[in-house]
Amino acid sequence: MANLTWALAKLALRHERLYSAIEHECQQKLWHFSPQNLVNVAWAFAKVLLVRRSFFEELGTCATQLAPDFNPQNCSNAVWAFAAAMASGHGPLLAAVAQRATRLAPELGPQDLANLSWAFAKLSRRDQAFEETMASEVLRKVKSCSPQHLSIIAYSFAQMMAASGGREGPEDGLCAPSAARMVEVVLDTALQRVREFDAQGLTNLAQSLAKLEIQNDSMLDALIQEAGPKISTFSNQELAMLAWATARLGRFQGRALRLVAQATKHRLGELTPQDVSVLVWSFARSGMFEEDLADEEVGVKGKKDSNLGTAMLKTLTETILRLIPDLTPQDLSTIIWGYATRGVDDNPELIEAVADEAVGKMAHFAPQDMANVAWGLAKLGLLHEELFQVLSKDLVRRIDECQAQHLSIAAWSFAKLGAASPKLFWAIGQALSMRAEQLDPQGVGNSLWAFAVLCFWHEPFVQALGRRAVRSFGELTAQEMANVAFGLRTLLCWRRQSKDPSAENDVVAVERLLRDFLCAASSSFCRKAMSEGASWTDFANVAKAVAEETQETQELTELEAHFRALHLEPLFKGLEHLQRGEANALQQLQEVLDEASTGASRDGPGGVPHLGEVYSAEALCHLGLNPRSAEGEPPWSPGAQAVPEWIDHARQQCRESNRVWQIPATDSVIAHVCWDVSYMENTWRNTGRVYHAASQRAQARGVVVPNVAKHIEELLAPLRQHLRRDSHPERLALLELLSALEVECGEEQEVSLHGRLQRCEGHVRIYVSQYPCVSCLAVFCQFRRWCPQIQMEVAFDNAWTSFCGRPRNRV
Repeated sequence: MANLTWALAKLALRHERLYSAIEHECQQKLWHFSPQNLVNVAWAFAKVLLVRRSFFEELGTCATQLAPDFNPQNCSNAVWAFAAAMASGHGPLLAAVAQRATRLAPELGPQDLANLSWAFAKLSRRDQAFEETMASEVLRKVKSCSPQHLSIIAYSFAQMMAASGGREGPEDGLCAPSAARMVEVVLDTALQRVREFDAQGLTNLAQSLAKLEIQNDSMLDALIQEAGPKISTFSNQELAMLAWATARLGRFQGRALRLVAQATKHRLGELTPQDVSVLVWSFARSGMFEEDLADEEVGVKGKKDSNLGTAMLKTLTETILRLIPDLTPQDLSTIIWGYATRGVDDNPELIEAVADEAVGKMAHFAPQDMANVAWGLAKLGLLHEELFQVLSKDLVRRIDECQAQHLSIAAWSFAKLGAASPKLFWAIGQALSMRAEQLDPQGVGNSLWAFAVLCFWHEPFVQALGRRAVRSFGELTAQEMANVAFGLRTLLCWRRQSKDPSAENDVVAVERLLRDFLCAASSSFCRKAMSEGASWTDFANVAKAVAEETQETQELTELEAHFRALHLEPLFKGLEHLQRGEANALQQLQEVLDEASTGASRDGPGGVPHLGEVYSAEALCHLGLNPRSAEGEPPWSPGAQAVPEWIDHARQQCRESNRVWQIPATDSVIAHVCWDVSYMENTWRNTGRVYHAASQRAQARGVVVPNVAKHIEELLAPLRQHLRRDSHPERLALLELLSALEVECGEEQEVSLHGRLQRCEGHVRIYVSQYPCVSCLAVFCQFRRWCPQIQMEVAFDNAWTSFCGRPRNRV
């Protein structure tokens, strides 16, 4: 029976009825089998993947008794069979085989070493003494190993070492002392013989490098070079794992990227759900990032690689849609995460379909997968209401299974989409108030930011995370410090407006936390935030507001002076020059932004994106664009009690247009603009209209892009920043006015367009639901340059804390 079973498996004959009969007979006589016969039967059933749990349990029990009599081949084939069958729960057998193999170590051949290593790694079985024996034997016999042996041994030990903390070895002592040295020798040997490796061997070696995070450029380059002519022999899984390994090492670019991309295009109809999931993850991480670029030439190459990665995600769309019913929870979360990471947001139908599938499978999602799905949809700006409802319920139900980081990601994601879920946020607040020390710095900032954005007060949470931020400010990045400052300040604003009897004590406590944090973090922030414009603006606005409320202002005064010198004064000066129409003023203002950003490149982030509530109001006053106040009254600001009638009307119109508060973004910020302008006998009146942004996403929702002549658009040129600013509603409204002025005055040919604009009189009033960006400030200045006799008034609200003038916590 043993010989018959072995022969059938060797011939790859999978005759289920025959195997069932053999299994029945084996069960009757199992205890009469010799070690060789028993191992051959187990090997054969595993080889043809006909595995019944009860049968393998009997085989395991019997094999454990016979293990002391195993020869080297019996040892390796026995554990290989149980690993191939994924028959876990046979600890006694593995322990017995490990003990026997250790005694037979000098007799173990390369095949035995490879099989034993692979099986123990596959079954996640750790035995330091056994692993040390294996590593020592490999070091002695490495020259006699075939390429297949080398690749299996390297992959298996890399998997075990990665699970124990990597090459340096874990503090728990699970990693064999000789393991790291052995893997290094195996990889060096493999490099010398790289041309002998087949597709599986090359993939195993690449995965070994990736799992242990070994940045060996020579080795990886050699593997990719050798994979080129052999790429047609790679299975789909091997192709995907080659992509994964190079992406994990940050080297999925150039030849490797092109090689995998080209091969993938020819296999779209053959890919499995797992193949697709791994490829999406890899393409999402492909290409080089700016901080890795050595020079401009490499930068262009990196950008092409980045574009190819994006193109491949779009290429995979139809394949994903075909496979959706078969995608696992991890596949679904990886796909959403990948498209979000890459910013591929022009195919909402795909993400909608993946999210629809995730709804029915949410109960089977791991906490990490739930966090990835929430983060991905938030990053893409897509609120799938049914999914977020299910996600909210499952997170609450499984809150104890989630790590602190999963909860902070979920909180950030719900807040980013403006999806309020009181039960979820209460549960997250309760959990994080007891696990604040488990959060990484980003989690601290994001969690406070999320609770502030959604107006959710949870006193233990605020106290725990606020104290954690004060203690660990030195670990925070500039953006994380800005998020903490924004979160505490906004939560303080909400609590001040509360009628809760305990609110007064809460306010005092949060004021102290915020003050302590700002004073402690200010110097560190100034050192870390030199080129992070958005972080500077957020932090400086909070510091300015707090400084005006407290006497302890030395640190905050110094921070404001730094902000003014680094960002504010150069911007104000550039805007003044632009308003006066000085030569090259727009170019010089662009240079101010570029010089204040990370690398003054054309694709750099472009300095501060906006000036925030406090400094935007100052900028409008400085430029003479603020709403007119009664004589003797201070300049109007969003928090003023007396509201001019036109602003009150504009707010009301904007609320009616948007209906519900939305988190501030290009598509959700709206403007109400009216004008009364005359030129000679011509008059242009707009009694007030709400304008929306005309971004690509807005156009997909039906927003019409105005047809404006190029020479008119050039009169109000946007600044170049990290996000495009040319479709903001303030600019679109002013372009509409300039176009109308040109058409109506077109008959007066003897006077140039610029000359006619100079003579136009009247007023323009602009209300924006969120403080204007720096580019829009520049647009206002350009309009004033061309139309100096048209009075302009600009008012705004802070959309983070209000819904077009109404406090958010009262909406």
